[in-house]
Amino acid sequence: MPHTETRTLHEIITYPDHDPRTESEKFHANKKHLEHNLGLGCWICGIKESLECHHIFEWATLGFLDLAIVQNTLKQFDPYGFSAKDDSPIEDLDDIKNLLILCESHHRAKYTGVHEISYPIWLAQRAMHPGDSITPPIEKGG
Repeated sequence: MPHTETRTLHEIITYPDHDPRTESEKFHANKKHLEHNLGLGCWICGIKESLECHHIFEWATLGFLDLAIVQNTLKQFDPYGFSAKDDSPIEDLDDIKNLLILCESHHRAKYTGVHEISYPIWLAQRAMHPGDSITPPIEKGG
């Protein structure tokens, strides 16, 4: 029988020093390609409204990342197959191989967003039987 469990996620994160985030031309071009040219919807639920572009490896962590390891990891987790088609080196985190289209709810919303809940629970949302949910109902507007 299903049951509800309430947990509190606490994180302690040390970010490297970095400039304020700006959206590069490369990021905009890749986001446009994913959304408009390829017509992709949210990677979790498939909807095509309120779409946002998520960095699989977070931009703010760049100063601590080895891009060769990032590239190797993205070959393993390759949601759109770009790494299998293009093995050119990743030079920055705005590379299309590091981007994932998500709806606002599965990106930033409380209880459902990748930035708000644990990865195992966030990922399970993608594989739910129709009508089943592991998270509370999505409230529009995050």
